[in-house]
Amino acid sequence: MHIFMQGLAWVDKSNFQIVKMRTDLLTPQPDIGLDEQTTEITFSEVRFSDVAIPLWLPRDVNVYMKFTFGARIQIFRNVHHYADYRRYRVSTKMLTPN
Repeated sequence: MHIFMQGLAWVDKSNFQIVKMRTDLLTPQPDIGLDEQTTEITFSEVRFSDVAIPLWLPRDVNVYMKFTFGARIQIFRNVHHYADYRRYRVSTKMLTPN
């Protein structure tokens, strides 16, 4: 199924970091009852002690969806808040078959 979306990005002009993004459903999807969908993501600077350059990671994500099934309308809202990011390391060892 192809779903057409449209998006906007807010960029900080001083450092060119994306600080916010929004996507919207362009056309309803009657096959699955999806009438509306909007996702907004707010980013913030995250610093790790062992990384020289700060990362811009999601802080808040809000998702809104509206479905219509006949005369019944269902609205879903998901709100996600992110904090206390941690950095994980993984090491691997390649083995060759004998």
